[in-house]
This record gives sequence, C-alpha cells and structure tokens, in this order.
Amino acid sequence: EIHSRGYAFSLDQHMVVPRPCVDASPACRTWLAAAGLKKVPAQGTTILLPLTEEFRGEAKRAELAEKIGEIDPLLLLFLNRVRRIDVVERSGDEEDAATTRSMRRQDVASGTASVVTLTDAVGGGETTTTWLVVKREVETVSWARRGDAAKTVLAAAFDAGAARRADDE
Repeated sequence: EIHSRGYAFSLDQHMVVPRPCVDASPACRTWLAAAGLKKVPAQGTTILLPLTEEFRGEAKRAELAEKIGEIDPLLLLFLNRVRRIDVVERSGDEEDAATTRSMRRQDVASGTASVVTLTDAVGGGETTTTWLVVKREVETVSWARRGDAAKTVLAAAFDAGAARRADDE
C-alpha cells in the first residue's frame, strides 16, 4: 500500500496490478495506531509492507526480528529521502499493534552541509545520534558514468556527538 501527496493505491498479491485505496486498509490502521498518528502524513510518501503468511509462525517471526535488529540506523544517513522506518507487530486487530522499532531521520540543512539527527527507538529505549553531513556535487569521470549522468553527489558524515563527548572529557 502506497500513500503519496493525497493519492493512495495498493498492489495485488503479486505486487503488479495497482488499485486505488478509498479507505485506510487494516494494515494502514494498524500502523497509524502503533505510530500514534491520526492519518497518513501529507508530506512525502508512506509505503506499508505487511508480512506474508510465511512469516506468521513464531520461528519465522523470531528470525525476522533478529534480522531487523541487525539494521544499523546509520543506513538512514545514506537513504536521503527516507525519513522514517517503523516495524509494527500486530497480534490480532489494530488495537493490539505495537511498534517494535522506529528509526527516524531529521535534517536541518544549510547550504552544502546538514545536521542530521538519527533516532532509534526499540524496546521502550531511545538512542539519538547527531551527524554533520557535507555534500558536494562533482562531475563523474567518463568511464564511471551510468547512463547519461554527468554529475554525482559525494557525501561525508561526521559524528557531531563525538566532538561533544571529547569536550566533556
């Protein structure tokens, strides 16, 4: 199910044929309840990916939870347009839903640099890190071009929290 700027559609079980969403689906209502939201955010795009039946057993669920736990929130530093990844576990109906992990990114941009705050909330605890991200657009060398892309963006991220920790010592 995909919601973007007032449009909403879902895909069939083979992820091929789109159909419009008139009302929020049970999966969407579950996510909204677990995320503490009243409606899908108007800004950006929200993609809901409910699990298939093959992940319904306890063993598969545990395996999936372990894999999700291995995701480093730093991934959001380099997925420039992704602002939030939520993992919601639903045992029955949407009232029983609980967010088991939420990774969020917030940017404050100024020219070619941004201060990026990453928040990783899991199991009732929350960790926040702050990064200085500097970007520069450069021309690509002819042998490394993909398609007709003549330019690319290079980015470097520096742990701003490390500088504060060094000052504290």
